[in-house]
Formats: sequence, C-alpha cells, structure tokens
Amino acid sequence: MASAIAYAWFATVVKKIDTVPLIQTPHPDLQLRAENLYALSISGFGDASNGPAELDVLCLDDLPKSSPFPSHRFSLVDHNRLGSQFAKENPNATVVSIVDHHEDEQLYKDTANPRIITVPTGSCASLVADLIHTQSPAGVAIVPELATLLICSIVIDTSGLKPGGKAEDPDRKAMAYLLPRSTFIPAFPTSVTDTGPGTDFNNIPVLKDLTKELKTKKEDVSHMGTRDLLRRDYKENTLTPSGAKDSQIQIGLSSVPIGFKSWIPRDKDFFDAVEGWIKERQLAALVVLTSFSGEKKSKKKSKKKSETTSKGKHKRQLLLVVMDNKDLASKLFPGLEQNSQLQLEERSFEKFGAKKVTGDFRGVLQAKVYKQGNADANRKVVVPIIKGVVEG
Repeated sequence: MASAIAYAWFATVVKKIDTVPLIQTPHPDLQLRAENLYALSISGFGDASNGPAELDVLCLDDLPKSSPFPSHRFSLVDHNRLGSQFAKENPNATVVSIVDHHEDEQLYKDTANPRIITVPTGSCASLVADLIHTQSPAGVAIVPELATLLICSIVIDTSGLKPGGKAEDPDRKAMAYLLPRSTFIPAFPTSVTDTGPGTDFNNIPVLKDLTKELKTKKEDVSHMGTRDLLRRDYKENTLTPSGAKDSQIQIGLSSVPIGFKSWIPRDKDFFDAVEGWIKERQLAALVVLTSFSGEKKSKKKSKKKSETTSKGKHKRQLLLVVMDNKDLASKLFPGLEQNSQLQLEERSFEKFGAKKVTGDFRGVLQAKVYKQGNADANRKVVVPIIKGVVEG
C-alpha cells in the first residue's frame, strides 16, 4: 500500500506522468490491518480512528464496475504479474513499470521501464525509496509525510530492521535516506540525523517505539473470526497447470499471525468458514500460512532461585486445502511435502481440536495440516514453490 502510494507520487512529480495509486484491498477491509491504518493516520492520510472510510486512499471497490478496466497502462508495485481482472477484455493493457521484491516471473521485459526486481529485499518500500532518492532531480524533495509512510512499511516488513531478521542492505540504505527527511525529525538527537547504512536502526528510540506500536497492532487479531483472518493478509495467484495449458486455476494464500492450536478451538465455525472462503473466491486450492511465537516455558534453575521464563520461538504451520481437482491434489500435496525448503511434517487435525484426523471439512477433496520445519520460509518462499509444482 505504502509502496504504491509513494511510487505514484514519484511518477507524477518526478516523471511528470499522471499516476493514481490503486489499493487492491476493498475499502471496508482496510480495517482488518490495524497496523496499516495506524501508519496511514500518522502519515497524514486521514484519521482512521472512526474507521477506514475516513482514509484518503483509492481502493478497487471505489471504482465503478465496468469491463474492460478503465485504464490500459499499469505500474506494478510489490508484485510483478498483472492481475487477470485488469487484462480481461482489455487488449491494450500494458505494464509500463515494475518495482518489486518477489521472485521475478520474467514478464514485461519489453514494456516495463523502470523494471526493478531486487531479491532479497525485506520491503518493497525500500526499493521505491531508493528510486525516489536516486532519480529525483535537485530541488525535488520527498514529502516528509511520505517518508514517514515508507518508514512504517519498512518497519512492518522487517520487524524494525531487527538484526538477523528480514532486513537486507536495500532496507538499511532506504532507512538511512528516509529518517532525516521524515516527520520523526523532532524526535532525533542531532547526531542521528546523519544516519548511514551501518547505523543500528533497531536501537534508535523513535524507531523502537514505532516498531513496538506497529507490532502490537499487527498481532492483535483476538477479535477476528476465521473469515476475517483469512482475508486480512490474502493474495491470489492465477496459474496454468502443466498438462492443461488451455485452463487456469486460482490458488489463494492467507498469512495469519496465530497458530492453529489457539485458532481452531476458539472458532466452532472454522472448517465451514474455510470452505466458505474457498467457494466465495472460486479457488482450486487454499494455502494458509501461520506465523507465531510458541508458548513460553517456565523452568527452575535451582531450588534457591526464582523461576525464569524463556522466550517462545518463532514457528510456522501450513494448511493446504484442495477442492475437487484430483490432478491438482496429486501434484500439490507430495510436491510441498517433498520440498526441502519447507521441511513439512504432517500433523493430525485432532491435535488442534477437530473431531477427525483429516479435519471437519465436508465439501473438499483433501486437506492436510503441517508443522513447517523452516520457520524462515514465508509467502515469498512458498509461492514460487507452489508455482513450480503446479506449472512445472
């Protein structure tokens, strides 16, 4: 979201190309990401205290429904394949630029300029910031509120540039550029305004406070039911199965910050809600990726010393649900199970409160839940694996 808004500013102000940032999340669904609402609010894009309707952003559902889509020139930010809904009945649809940090799908090489796909990078916002930094002419400065919005995005994506985490050199370089130009300047001591890529950003007080606030808002999903959890951080991929080149299928991926052990028992409609979401989106399969900290364990060092609590480890789980496509199931389940990057270990649904080992689904062909041995394999890792298995 932040990356799209910032790139539209760059294209309009620097490149003199009228560009409108379009958020592909429906306007009412913005409330599912409290951390994004907070970031937009403190960056001057409206007061979200009364809900997302007050935010000054354009969402897909704000446009009149028409076919073809009312534009044929597209800049892709934070992804590098144009969605099918934009190309449908739109023969002149052209991708004119790309800024992304996901696996390069090798598309639009003859039309996209710039075409920036940098892997690994923790946040796409860092690449947009670098573009603004390096290509803005003298006398054109980034708007402080926009710098603040990009900072929030980088903080969310990299856990505050935590050492040993998701942050890469482009993220640290971008933060060094953005901080002295943001609305956070009054909170800096003078020495911090001269930041460099080697700066320990994780220990700058204003960034520590921002990271804590955004993390708290991101992880508070206790009020959400299963449908909301599935769609709060949801992506959809259109794939062409090998052996069926004339057909396309939709596979959805939901990232959820809670484990199945606490999620499934608290929602008696979990299985119906998952099936309902698959049918609503007309998916061939749904992958749910959970990311959470394990329960903290207490242990006594000795009889004389008080108990100490060890920090819970970061964990991941994966749920794969396939509807009525036997060919897809025969590829997808073994394809993921045998992948060395994921290190999947199948678990019983009964372990998470279901009545049956295979879960309490009714209309699906097959469903399995796994412990993911590699906790670093996030959606950016899983999507190319799925694409390779399905498309060959």
